Amino acid sequence: MKKKYSYLAGLIAVFLLVSVSWGDDETTRQFTVSSVAGVYVPASSVSGLKTGFLAGVKADTNIAGIFDIGGEISFLTAKRGDSTTDGILCSLQALYPFHVKKSLVPFVTAGVGGIFFDVGKSSPALSVGVGLKYFLTDRLALRGDLIDLASVRNGDNGIEMTVGVSYLFGGNKKNIEVIPLKFPESSGGTENKSGE
Repeated sequence: MKKKYSYLAGLIAVFLLVSVSWGDDETTRQFTVSSVAGVYVPASSVSGLKTGFLAGVKADTNIAGIFDIGGEISFLTAKRGDSTTDGILCSLQALYPFHVKKSLVPFVTAGVGGIFFDVGKSSPALSVGVGLKYFLTDRLALRGDLIDLASVRNGDNGIEMTVGVSYLFGGNKKNIEVIPLKFPESSGGTENKSGE
């Protein structure tokens, strides 16, 4: 149990460190927070574990205007035989978006993390996947992910399928007030002519 939360704390720390380090003087930092829910479909060889429900939070921030770095923490529950097992799925991911349209943003993702069960196999994992964000407004978007998780310890694979709602925080230009300079009219102009 302690090892489970050590992995979790480490991933959160790395995410925060990287997102803070890559600052941008022109804009305020933008964060996207997504509430997601879906299913986890394990490989048939994973100790008889059946397809389970998962729900969690994903967060990401843009790096240098090129790609996003993000993290996920999801809680899952699934049947194993006649009993139910609970687990935590956590990961640190890099996302590369394709700006097809202003409202439609598909992306690819890859990362590292782990799946930790209260009973049975737990393991670090590698992940690759695809996803899509559809923006309803400048701040609100629908999100879908399809991610393949590969266990580092035993080579088993599982599929994570989620949908959710994303909200963007920050990202506005800093307010810089521009005051135009006004020069007095030339003394040799119209005023002098009227005085003559």
